[in-house]
Amino acid sequence: MKTTHILVLFATSLLMLTGCGQSSDSEKSQEYTVKTVPNPKRADATNFVSNPDSILSAPAVSQINAVLQSLEADTQAEVAVVMLNSIGDETIENFAVHLFEAWGIGKKGLDNGLLILFVLDQRTVRFEVGYGLEGILPDVICNRIQRQTMTPEFQNGDYDAGIFAGVQRVASYIREEPMAGGEIEDSTEEYFESNTGADDLPPINWHTMLIVIGIFYALTLFIFLFSERSIANEIKKDTNFPNNQKRYEAFMSSKKRQKTGLGCLTATVLMLFPIPGLYMLFAAFVDINYLFLGLIFCGSLLLLLPGYLYKKVLGKRIRQQPFPCPHCGTMMRCLSKKEDNHQYLTPSDALEDALKSVYINVFYCVQCQQTVVNKYDTPSDKYKKCPECQTKAFYVTHSKTVISASSTSGGLAKETCVCKFCNHTQITDKVLPRVTSSSGGGGSRSGRSSGRSGGSFGGGRSGGGGSSSRW
Repeated sequence: MKTTHILVLFATSLLMLTGCGQSSDSEKSQEYTVKTVPNPKRADATNFVSNPDSILSAPAVSQINAVLQSLEADTQAEVAVVMLNSIGDETIENFAVHLFEAWGIGKKGLDNGLLILFVLDQRTVRFEVGYGLEGILPDVICNRIQRQTMTPEFQNGDYDAGIFAGVQRVASYIREEPMAGGEIEDSTEEYFESNTGADDLPPINWHTMLIVIGIFYALTLFIFLFSERSIANEIKKDTNFPNNQKRYEAFMSSKKRQKTGLGCLTATVLMLFPIPGLYMLFAAFVDINYLFLGLIFCGSLLLLLPGYLYKKVLGKRIRQQPFPCPHCGTMMRCLSKKEDNHQYLTPSDALEDALKSVYINVFYCVQCQQTVVNKYDTPSDKYKKCPECQTKAFYVTHSKTVISASSTSGGLAKETCVCKFCNHTQITDKVLPRVTSSSGGGGSRSGRSSGRSGGSFGGGRSGGGGSSSRW
């Protein structure tokens, strides 16, 4: 009997120990979500530190709270410090935005909040800055504080010293607004050097560089113009396009350009060249010589302008190309504006021509005095075809919102349209698209509402700026 009691007690103790061990392991491996992070304000309105995993010691928490209490009393700025073992697979940047908005760190209307988020298993610290503090704590300053003050202590395992030193540095920046411009410039240079290794930027051989870029730009421009001309000549000879209107539509479409590879070249100039150009503009913080080079690379977009203008010139030539008269076979010629071609137009055509809602070309046969009028749509969004007289002079004169759009549903507007030719008036319904907002902003309103009802922070908003540093 005694033996049985002993075995039962032993088994019970073993189960209890196992359960404690599992509970302890689960606590250590807990992955926090925005909703499960303890809000320090709910326990005590004077608290600013959330330390559920006891990463910071109790004396360090007290010291940090004292600094942040004094900072709020002096400047109204609110700084929250959150120390977590893990947030799972979510990025610290997204987590910081959502937590900031859920708690509403900073005073409402001032948005003078800062979140310092520490995630141990990611070995990362994140500063999420409110709108009102972005001028005092730009990204480069945040990064500088992290690299110079915090991460060296974290690498030594002294999280108390790193967080406390970072909080003190942040408090000094907020109290000393405005900052000296030279310090921001130095910080920008340090930020660039630390993130890009730009302290050893290679010297620029301007003679070679300008020759290479000049040759490439000239070659690119030649390809643009030559390709447009080749497409125009090919369409003029193509029997599948029997008249000027068909030829013009084919020339202005993008299908021919895709076949000749011009579309790929355009995409290359648009997307690739500005990327190194932006990098060089950033490098100009270290070496001012890179500023001019960056502007040259970004200026590659200007190469599209001559191609666009030349395309319009070739399109006009195609529209005005002579063709045989359908009555006598004599080649007809296109009348110029100086020859007062409006005398051959109907009143509606003349109005469309005056409004430039369409391109109109009048062709005249000298032999039989016959005329042919060709009309082409322009890319104008202002005028539409009138449903009554079919003149392209129908436009919106007034728009009144009946139902405002929101982030969850579209809206409705009443548009009053009038035709300038026949004065036909029509009121139509226009559906307004839903208002788009970022995920952080969308979650922020509900999160801040619940935070304020629980006596949390002051209802500030994140500005989306900040910096993350790893060690």
